Amino acid sequence: MTQTFKTLKDVLSAADRALAEGDTERALALYTNVLQKAPRHSKARKAVQKLRKAGGGPARLSQADVDQAVALLQRGDFAAADKLLTRLLTLAPREPVLHNFLGIAKANLDKPEAAIRHYKKAISLNPDYGEARGNLGTILMTRGDTDEAIIHLRAALRLTPGNAEAVNSLANALRAKGQYDEALALYDKALALNPGYATPLNNKAITLALLERNDDARIVYQRLLNLDPANTEALQRLSVIESISGDFDAASRLLQQVIAVAAFGAPLKPGQSLREQIASPTTEMLDNIVARANSEQACAGAFRELGLIHKFTANDPLLPLMQKLAARTDLSGTFRMHLEFALSKALFDTADPQTAFAHLERANREKRKTLTYSTDEQKRRITRLKRVFSPEWSARLSAAAPPSDRLIFILGLSRSGTSLVEQILASHSRVEGTGERDFIESAVHRSLDAMPGWGAHDLKAFAQSYCEKIAKPLAEGKMVTDKMPANHRWIGLILTAFPQAKIIEMQRDPRDVGLSNYRAYFDNDGSGFAYDQVELAEYMGLYNTLMAHWHTQFPGKIHRCVYERLIMDQEGETRRLLDYCGLDFEEKVLEFHRTQRVVQTASLAQVRQKIYTSSHGGWRALSDELQPLIETLNSLGALPYEP
Repeated sequence: MTQTFKTLKDVLSAADRALAEGDTERALALYTNVLQKAPRHSKARKAVQKLRKAGGGPARLSQADVDQAVALLQRGDFAAADKLLTRLLTLAPREPVLHNFLGIAKANLDKPEAAIRHYKKAISLNPDYGEARGNLGTILMTRGDTDEAIIHLRAALRLTPGNAEAVNSLANALRAKGQYDEALALYDKALALNPGYATPLNNKAITLALLERNDDARIVYQRLLNLDPANTEALQRLSVIESISGDFDAASRLLQQVIAVAAFGAPLKPGQSLREQIASPTTEMLDNIVARANSEQACAGAFRELGLIHKFTANDPLLPLMQKLAARTDLSGTFRMHLEFALSKALFDTADPQTAFAHLERANREKRKTLTYSTDEQKRRITRLKRVFSPEWSARLSAAAPPSDRLIFILGLSRSGTSLVEQILASHSRVEGTGERDFIESAVHRSLDAMPGWGAHDLKAFAQSYCEKIAKPLAEGKMVTDKMPANHRWIGLILTAFPQAKIIEMQRDPRDVGLSNYRAYFDNDGSGFAYDQVELAEYMGLYNTLMAHWHTQFPGKIHRCVYERLIMDQEGETRRLLDYCGLDFEEKVLEFHRTQRVVQTASLAQVRQKIYTSSHGGWRALSDELQPLIETLNSLGALPYEP
């Protein structure tokens, strides 16, 4: 279809776009059209002269031209490759291989839209061009266009079944869709095609960890480290597996190796101590760490992650190293944030709370810059939840709910003691602790608009899908805990779908909760409220409002467990918890810290310890620094606090 233009400017813009996309034939025609209407148009005249001088139409490429482009791409000189390929396309604008190569250059220059255009142009010129389809699928995957990516990647593999890169990309796309088994099989296929290809090995390990197959993931990460002992991502991810499995010594050694790689370019040799190596940090060492941590996420977060499992002392050589790094002015925002969190933890450990808080404020400011959290949006969300999960909605559907007397939901504000209570209950012989499960959050996110119109079939399907995720412990006759704190938003849905479920709400002094949240770093962005004192207090006020609503809507159905009572009277409060859940008392629940199970929260170190009271009232030492939090809590009626 012939395109029509309203103005000369439109014709010129179309000519410019055609030239940028490598369609020199169309560009030449459009610039000529401009000159027919405006013979003195200097830009169009120069463009026509340049295009005609370059050949103006199809020309045969020399093999030397193609070889030069390939060499530049292989060397990683993508800017030079971009320039050369753009010139070559003026000679042969309908050559698919040039468009594919230029797409590669554009992708590596972080110009994804241009890369996509050239990949699609290559495919339009040659629909059987498997490599271009694989490249297109890969870049679409990185942009979140998963369904379209899968179409092109499957087509690429039909055309070029030996393309290990396309196999790996298809596996990534299927993993994003939750098709883990097929993804794992494809990672193995990519490795069979190219045994030295580390990327699918890394992706396989990530997938196994997602499935909580930590022993298998550990083996794969060790394979990666055998290939490249300085692989900081593998070292960091393996440290996470060791942490959640409870082996903090192994996790600490791995994180120290990350720091060693950043500082020296290589991991420590057997018998070497990081503390000895960094005792007198040189300028070169500091420069190395900054350069590496500014560009690699694993290095940026190593100090902070080490702080989660490491108790700092006043003479710890890591402390002056971090202080020297924090004094630098050339840190990226991400590294600054992680380092300030780590330094604040170290100074809290060494009993310098005021200095620690100053670093903590800097860490939170850096994190808050990356988020778009809004208190007003939270208010609107709560209003909507009350409207959707109304008493009328619940009464209409609850009769269709299946039996649910073996589900225990532990919820509350983050850092209020949910992990502690789950660890206590999971130490019981009849209870399986499954940690923070995001099924309900994901299901509501997909279906909230449709939920007001739900019928019995929809409610049953939701309940069945949830129970399928925990089918094994249910089949064994166990009660199952879900300790996602944010499930407090969905109590209306939970007690409609599972009327016999147990709901345990954790309650703790909001000043201690506020300080603990402010000190924490959350991997997901769902806790955007935690990085500003006023927003944090406002969020707690909204939480109180919503919980009061649920207690009114479901009187007597929600058990409040007060953190302060639990740590002061462990056995008495534990017995009350067990009675509420219909469980007999067992002595081992009082020795919960001995229970070996995977724990994947910021409290992973605390649940391996006996109950301690040192965190109770911790806000008092920082009452001046916490005035924005305290004043806002007062204004919202959250204080005084009576446990």
